Amino acid sequence: MSIRGSQTAGVAEQPAPAGGPQSGIEAVGLRKSFGPLSVLRGVDLEVLPGERVLLVGPNGVGKTTLIKILATLLRPTAGHTRVAGFDSVLEADMVRRCVGLVSHQTFLYGELTVGENLAFYARMYGVEDGDRCRELLSLVGLSGRADKQTRTLSRGMQQRLALAFTGRRSCSWTSRTPASTSRA
Repeated sequence: MSIRGSQTAGVAEQPAPAGGPQSGIEAVGLRKSFGPLSVLRGVDLEVLPGERVLLVGPNGVGKTTLIKILATLLRPTAGHTRVAGFDSVLEADMVRRCVGLVSHQTFLYGELTVGENLAFYARMYGVEDGDRCRELLSLVGLSGRADKQTRTLSRGMQQRLALAFTGRRSCSWTSRTPASTSRA
């Protein structure tokens, strides 16, 4: 993983597993401005598949803006981004099929059970396989809570349920620290 640019956010990384180069995340000369305010100023970023990246920095340096651009929720002012080999602007629909994003707001329905929430979102994404839903609950450590109302879960458990919606996409991001999704 490499990052260059005028941003002040720190980055922690874990090396990618051994293997040949594959499509991951790439940003070249990325810029984003909101009116006269320049938030991203020439960010270059390369993340290989399997690498884990943590963007760290004070409020207002562009961490969330960078993630939103990579997830196609915002368009860059200038520069070029690719996710899983797809151009984030020209092939935004393909990028969205590869990306799972969990923000602070989980968009879960508190009155539904864990299983009902997962089934609802699974149908939205065209996943009708009940076995797959059970596998995802197990993957995030919530299989024993499928019948619990979502509003009774801790914040970390709700974040893990939201992570289950990302399934096994090429890139999954969260705007929270790993501690907020720990299995305490």
